[in-house]
Amino acid sequence: THITLPIQITVPQEGAYMFLTFDDLVKPKLNNGLVITSNISSVQSKSKALKDKHIMTLGDSLTEAGIWQSYMCGRLGAKKFTNKAIGGKRVFEFIENVNSENIKDVDIVTVMGFFNNGGSNNGTINDEPNGTESGSMVAQYKYVIEYLLGLKQDLRIILISPHRPKANDCISRTELMREIANLYGLPFIDVYNNGGFNQFTYDLYLVDDVHSSTEGYKKEAEYITGQVNSIFS
Repeated sequence: THITLPIQITVPQEGAYMFLTFDDLVKPKLNNGLVITSNISSVQSKSKALKDKHIMTLGDSLTEAGIWQSYMCGRLGAKKFTNKAIGGKRVFEFIENVNSENIKDVDIVTVMGFFNNGGSNNGTINDEPNGTESGSMVAQYKYVIEYLLGLKQDLRIILISPHRPKANDCISRTELMREIANLYGLPFIDVYNNGGFNQFTYDLYLVDDVHSSTEGYKKEAEYITGQVNSIFS
């Protein structure tokens, strides 16, 4: 059975839900809960890499939109995902709505973002964990990872770099994220260098200096999904 009519799904901001697979993505609106509009083309997932898995996603506005996660969970057969990302947040704030109760049945957590951390305090791989605004980006990422593992030791954590923005050079931050992932033995998905965002595609993939267009969300969704499929297949 195929559904060809546009469909709108609304869930509470704190809700966790399963998404059907779909081919055409439209940028969502946030209005007292997550609203995603899409044309759903099939109820069949394309892979079983995330079968029976509950995914939690953390980050800033790039993740708050919920688009790449919906695509990924639908394509890879996830049981459900819970989106805890909040726009405008710095790295150490990504986990402010995560606790032992709402993470107890979560299998995989993705952490993506660093654009709201300011321009210069990237830190070094030797920085100690720091869950305050004075901590470097590295220190804040270490704090987030150790907080999550403190709540659930068998949690699978994936670090994901944001796409390449128009305004800022974030190569050093991306490489530091790679080092952090290596330090903790975590998978790292490099959207910054491999997501296809560059000076030739910004007009298509971005609506401003940072945020994705419909096509941009679809592009990064496809890349992230492919990488996650490789990790868990």
